[in-house]
Amino acid sequence: MKSTSYGLTHAPRKHLAQVLRRKGREVNVMSQGNVEQVIGRLVTDEGFRRRFAADPPAAIQQLVDGGVELNLCERRALAALEPDRVALFAEALDPCILKVELGRNPS
Repeated sequence: MKSTSYGLTHAPRKHLAQVLRRKGREVNVMSQGNVEQVIGRLVTDEGFRRRFAADPPAAIQQLVDGGVELNLCERRALAALEPDRVALFAEALDPCILKVELGRNPS
């Protein structure tokens, strides 16, 4: 097992958080499932991707306000994604898995 900067070995994130709390250190362990959910929505939901391109922090905050649990580190990391690269990845996906925004005129 590889040692971390805390002098611990790699372990599942949930276990690692418990170990660090016992050592008196508070940490923000990424909620990987929620991060994956947001990334998935970014690449499959045209309307959300458009809102994200216009204002990334506001789009991420909208999800948090809607109940998606993300810590500050996760929000910052997601808001820092480059909208052009997200759009490029979305274009590579099969259209059958995309959520198209109806009633919007292409620019």
